[in-house]
Amino acid sequence: MAERSASAQALLAQIVARWGGPLRIAGVIEEPPASGEDCSPGTLVSIHDGARFPLGQDLGCEAQGCTLDSGALVSAAAWVETRLSQPCDLLILSKFGKMEAEAGSGLLSCLLIALDRAVPVLLTISPRFVEAWAEFAGPYAQTLPPDMAAVESWLEQITAPASLPPQ
Repeated sequence: MAERSASAQALLAQIVARWGGPLRIAGVIEEPPASGEDCSPGTLVSIHDGARFPLGQDLGCEAQGCTLDSGALVSAAAWVETRLSQPCDLLILSKFGKMEAEAGSGLLSCLLIALDRAVPVLLTISPRFVEAWAEFAGPYAQTLPPDMAAVESWLEQITAPASLPPQ
């Protein structure tokens, strides 16, 4: 759980950098928009190969509607689903957000595949969607504070000792 998406995504990137050698990690992390583009959503970047999925539709900064490109989100989900067909130790998803909570779409299909295959999932949740997440995940989820020590402690609990990164 994180109040700020950028700091949560940075934490996910740190986890990938530290644990990406010992663990086979699939998923996507959100890269924030370039400075000066505050009216646009960021870009999802594949952990596996760096494939990029820009999430914003160019509606201009004066647009009143949502600028999220749901088609890009569907493409990113399909990309991750393909990676999940290979052996995977951990799935990292940028977030459980509006599309997942309110529309039952977005990256939800990836989450369901991982759960079906007993692949642990690490994702962020905005405080706005905590209730929807609790309803979806029920007793099967652990809520972690957004800090490296807490996440690494969880990873150590769910992985075999041979998978741990060097100290």
